[in-house]
Amino acid sequence: MFEFACDKCGKTVIIEDLAAIAKDKARGITYCPHCHASIADEKIVAHAKIRATEMIHTALDSLQARRKASGTGATTIIRELQTHS
Repeated sequence: MFEFACDKCGKTVIIEDLAAIAKDKARGITYCPHCHASIADEKIVAHAKIRATEMIHTALDSLQARRKASGTGATTIIRELQTHS
């Protein structure tokens, strides 16, 4: 989902997904639902890149947290084994 302010009216424009953008672009239109001003391709692409970057960072953070959690669990198991041997 992409959310940004229209350059003409300043109201929030929400585009649900890239499929909707591709469909609109195939017809040659992407408009603000409030004032019907055309939305620049560059603005849509810029927001798509920002969203993709956010998704990548979220995935990397999740992987890092999992790795840290599994490392902590492994360390605990090793300590328990050393204690019992």
